[in-house]
Amino acid sequence: MQIATDTESRAILAVDVSNEGSDSAGLAEPLRDQVEERTGQKVEQHLLDGGYMKTEDIEQAHAQGVEIFMPPKTARTPGTRGKELEPKPGDTPAVLDWPFDCAQGVARMRSDDGKEAYKERASTSETVNADLRCQRGLKQMPVRGIPKIKTISLWCALAYNVMHFAGALLS
Repeated sequence: MQIATDTESRAILAVDVSNEGSDSAGLAEPLRDQVEERTGQKVEQHLLDGGYMKTEDIEQAHAQGVEIFMPPKTARTPGTRGKELEPKPGDTPAVLDWPFDCAQGVARMRSDDGKEAYKERASTSETVNADLRCQRGLKQMPVRGIPKIKTISLWCALAYNVMHFAGALLS
């Protein structure tokens, strides 16, 4: 299950489910599509977990003019650790642009702005995920099949949003 959360309000704006065993299941664009459909606004920046590192997602975001904030996957070999943001042979223009702010000529994820943007992930996505697990009971699914799991996930997201905004709704 993947969720898209607004970093300012902490509202859950999108939910998607797949049967892939990792985050790199190509769910970034469908989540952005849901957010844009629900809010009527274009997603200009997308803050992603490092597990989303999939070239197709980076290229789709680049084509849509979406600025990606996502740390690279840690290198597997000790000799290449710390060089994850360096250009590699065969990198497409989108992949080359992803970690860099071309206007400033610095690595986006190494810049102060990039670090601050990524800190927002911990204070939003991680706290929302923790709330869903601890307060809404979204731990182990009691059903089978993606449609049923998505239904439960959407109910949990709705419950989270209602409880999160209850004070504003009642005043």
